Amino acid sequence: SNKTTILTSGAIRALVRLLETKNFEVQCNTCGCITTLATSDNNKLTIAKSGAIKPLLRLAKSADIRVQRNAAGAILNLTHLQSIRNELVSKGAMPILVDVLQSRDPDIQYYCAAALSNMAVNEKHRAMMVAVGYYDVMVQLISLVSSPVVRVQCQACLALRNLASDADNQLLIVRLGGLGVLHKMIKSGTGDILTAAIACLRNLSIHKANEIPIISQDFLPDLSRVVAQMDNSEAQRHAAGTIRNLAAGDHIRVLASCGCVDALAEVLLTPITPVPVQSEVSAALAVLADEDDTKQRLLEIQDGKVFSKLVSLASLSRNSEVQYNCAGTIGQIALVDIEEDLLDKNTPGLLLYIDKFLGNPEPSFVHIALWTLQQLLNNPSFKESFMTETRLHKLLEDILSSNTSQAIKELAGNVIQKMH
Repeated sequence: SNKTTILTSGAIRALVRLLETKNFEVQCNTCGCITTLATSDNNKLTIAKSGAIKPLLRLAKSADIRVQRNAAGAILNLTHLQSIRNELVSKGAMPILVDVLQSRDPDIQYYCAAALSNMAVNEKHRAMMVAVGYYDVMVQLISLVSSPVVRVQCQACLALRNLASDADNQLLIVRLGGLGVLHKMIKSGTGDILTAAIACLRNLSIHKANEIPIISQDFLPDLSRVVAQMDNSEAQRHAAGTIRNLAAGDHIRVLASCGCVDALAEVLLTPITPVPVQSEVSAALAVLADEDDTKQRLLEIQDGKVFSKLVSLASLSRNSEVQYNCAGTIGQIALVDIEEDLLDKNTPGLLLYIDKFLGNPEPSFVHIALWTLQQLLNNPSFKESFMTETRLHKLLEDILSSNTSQAIKELAGNVIQKMH
């Protein structure tokens, strides 16, 4: 309520005028007041409209470190709004923040790294940031990942992660030595710093040219370890996402040999696994299951419990992504021989999942169910059970007479042929 009173009383304009004083004490205290006030969107907009941006940017380069620190803190708070980020950039904030990031003061490092991280959510801002000083920002952020101050480490990782939203930056960060410092953080970090480092690695792993450097620097055992850490679901998600990105290349066997398949399967079997983690883990398994050795391994782990869990999630999960990913893995596994007892035990669940997917309005769900069904009908026991499911037969006929794609109709026709 005090902040609201200050805002409505017109005090912000008076504070902005005080920013122009030559007295360091006044500058320091005024920047501190503005930092404190710039915590609500309304206040941020009022501060920006009152002309605070230019003097704050000037004071961010002050010879007095206290002034510099408070000005950087105020700028950070203002960067939480996209409209103000645009104004900051138009008034020359980018080269100033990149320059001030070189400060040896941990607080200033933190404020500047966090502000740059916020600004790096915008593609144009990322391009401008990297262009300043010929990649200076990347070099400095990579250096700050090794800072003795955890919150500086964390913000440097987050800023690099946002910069790594672009393909060129993904390559540059690796070429400038980013993997080495990230690996140290992933090996020794916990909590937020571990999450930030893994999230950055995930973005770097998107680029095909980075796959070999990541694998050759021995990240895979650490990814397997992190993905199984149930006390950090965000790090789990990003570790699984990184494994998925690497599996999309030609590295599935290497990933499996480093324990990635077993680690993902363990997480999938854990009853308390959060849905967002299930989604990432099941997506990674769906890609890994493209390799026959992975298919066999998923059938072997805990005597088929992974296969049963996949069937359960495909048929009963309330999350459509988890359902779809698990169905994709089941479809891959159906290409190899499934032990008769295991298939018989899971036939009711398979029929339930196929029923739900065939009636789904989303064509991709229908397609994957038909593709899987086509493989499963090669098994006489499953085929016998399927032949009693008249509702499913009706769904197949409905697909043939619907306005769906020709590819789906052909699959439905193939399934009907296999029934006879």
